[in-house]
Amino acid sequence: MVRVFAVLLFVVQVWADSLDDKIKSLVEPAQYEKHFRLIKRLFADRSEFYTQGERVDILKVVRRLKENGLLPLEFAGSKKSMIVLRTSSSPMLALKCVDGVLRELGYVDYLIERMRYDLSELSWSISFVSDYTLDPETFASTLIERGCFIADIKRELSTSWIYEIECDGAVLPSIELSKGEERKLKKPLDDYWLRIKEGKKIRIYSYGANSWHPKISFLDRQLNVLSIYRENEKRSKVSLDLPQGTYYIKISDIFTLSNIKYGLKVSLE
Repeated sequence: MVRVFAVLLFVVQVWADSLDDKIKSLVEPAQYEKHFRLIKRLFADRSEFYTQGERVDILKVVRRLKENGLLPLEFAGSKKSMIVLRTSSSPMLALKCVDGVLRELGYVDYLIERMRYDLSELSWSISFVSDYTLDPETFASTLIERGCFIADIKRELSTSWIYEIECDGAVLPSIELSKGEERKLKKPLDDYWLRIKEGKKIRIYSYGANSWHPKISFLDRQLNVLSIYRENEKRSKVSLDLPQGTYYIKISDIFTLSNIKYGLKVSLE
């Protein structure tokens, strides 16, 4: 009986240490000391902040701190914020996912200041100037909606955060095209991205008022390029076999998207 109690006590202590360490990594030291009793009350039901796999649920922790004013995101004036991202996922997929989420949240003028890849981990730093730092809850939630996994979030300074993410299961915003389906694609604001799960051939038709010079890329789920089709001459239709492993098809124009402003029609066989 004593042995069982000792084991349970050890588990509780480990849980407490893990959760407390995570809270301390997010809250500024002065804020943590000042609001120590409040934090204890907010996280009194410690089991609420663990996943079934007994990992700290980082998003729940961030949300609880933010809701209670313990993660101030606003600065007194414009400041340079730094976000460091680390992943062991496909570099191209991770970069594309993060870029898409940042743009969706309105961060279109950020700079990539540093990038390092050592065959097992990609690490890159981005910066932007704003009156606010990037909202960690919104950023993480949007990544999760895209199929990413948030392994960890840490605050280095009020203007500097670190995110560890995994994106191998992510799905980019794209138009799903099923075998035997035909779709009309409206005037593009950006390259068309199609997503397929089966099929052997794609047919693409350009409407008569266009002046389409095709650029079509076939990529696998991790965004590795399988093949690229280019045509310098104007084309009204294209029929192409799909390389094995194709998951995404990116359709554009060699020169400008204005050449396909009347849209395209696609069908998958």
